[in-house]
Amino acid sequence: MCLSHNYAIFSAENAARGEIPPPSIRLSALTTAASFGVLALSKIPVVAALGATVALIVLTALVAVELAPLTRAGHGGAAGE
Repeated sequence: MCLSHNYAIFSAENAARGEIPPPSIRLSALTTAASFGVLALSKIPVVAALGATVALIVLTALVAVELAPLTRAGHGGAAGE
């Protein structure tokens, strides 16, 4: 959850300035998800569960960060008219 929170903070700061999140945020999220995704393939059940959980949380946060500007643009356009 803390990783997702960090991605959200970086994205919110950029959104406040009217900028898109830098590519480094996306790359960080993707490499984190990939790293924990590999752990999800472990034969050790606890390690596999941890890997799958963290990978899914990070991917969900990445999707939410990518979709957030689309929802703001939709609401901002309607309010500005």
